[in-house]
Amino acid sequence: MEIQHGHEVDEAFDAIGYKKGSAVIRMLQEYIGDEIFQKSLSFYIRRYAWSNARTEDLWSVLSEVTGIQVNSMMDSWTKQKGYPVISVKSKDHILEFEQSQFLLSGFHGDGQWIVPITLCFGSYDRIKSFLLESKSENLDASELFPTSDEQNEDEYGEASWIKVNIGQSGFYRVKYGDELHARLRKAIEKGFLSVTDKYGILDDRYALCVACEQSLSSLLLLMDVYRKESDYIILSKLIDVCYNVLEVLRDAIPELTNALKEIFINILLCSAKLPTLLL
Repeated sequence: MEIQHGHEVDEAFDAIGYKKGSAVIRMLQEYIGDEIFQKSLSFYIRRYAWSNARTEDLWSVLSEVTGIQVNSMMDSWTKQKGYPVISVKSKDHILEFEQSQFLLSGFHGDGQWIVPITLCFGSYDRIKSFLLESKSENLDASELFPTSDEQNEDEYGEASWIKVNIGQSGFYRVKYGDELHARLRKAIEKGFLSVTDKYGILDDRYALCVACEQSLSSLLLLMDVYRKESDYIILSKLIDVCYNVLEVLRDAIPELTNALKEIFINILLCSAKLPTLLL
């Protein structure tokens, strides 16, 4: 972009350029793989050494090296505002995906993205990735679920959870159907998920609650399974959510504030790390 006055420099190098920019590049790196991504960047730097380059030049090199149409995919992220929420529901072994623009206000936008979806099935050893290129799409995941020959019925139930957006590498929020969310709560309780994914599930559910996309009761059910959490980052988020919910409730339904405060205190006191966190 052209700079006409000095103060326009700050507008060109803002949070959108740096924070959103780094987020979408990390998402792309996760989708195409670290090794290929690094190889593409090396090729890009050599080609444009001692000269100028545009955003499109980087996408062209990445497309050339990977064989993927990176231009069209990344244009949907860099040339329109906002980011999506991906709704996912399960029907038998068919996963139903749908995207829409996420807005904290609760309104629905018209944006549409080409979204690199990553997901795992009951284990980080069972991973699937694909591009969601339309408003909605179904995925047959039958081959990725454990078979009855591999595990007995009880073990199968524990291994049937699904986590979308592995490692929170994608620049989107995830809204799970009730059944999938119930399985995830059990997986968190059993300690099957990584710290990053546990944080992401809580962060997404809270944001969806603020946007009136999910109920407060569903958020409270999720918070309850973090009772034994000991990770500092997750506990910090959990405490922030407690304070924010109480702040809203104090104005909306003041007579319930004390009861909810007792629930939050009970959840937090179960954590072994809480005394250290509060010092």
